[in-house]
Amino acid sequence: MIQYITDGRNGKDERVILWRTGEYTYELEIGTGIYKKNLKFYETEFGDAIGYFDAAIANFQDLESV
Repeated sequence: MIQYITDGRNGKDERVILWRTGEYTYELEIGTGIYKKNLKFYETEFGDAIGYFDAAIANFQDLESV
């Protein structure tokens, strides 16, 4: 079961969506179309997933190293 958590826009005006895709599994969807990037986080607590979402909104470049 996939569950929508929240969404927003980052500094590049890209849409950022946080999904819960399973138990302790989350996915960040950044951008749209051919420029869309999906980042998956396994064994992740909810608070940490929200932190990754906040980082993607505040400074999208920080997530390149995650």
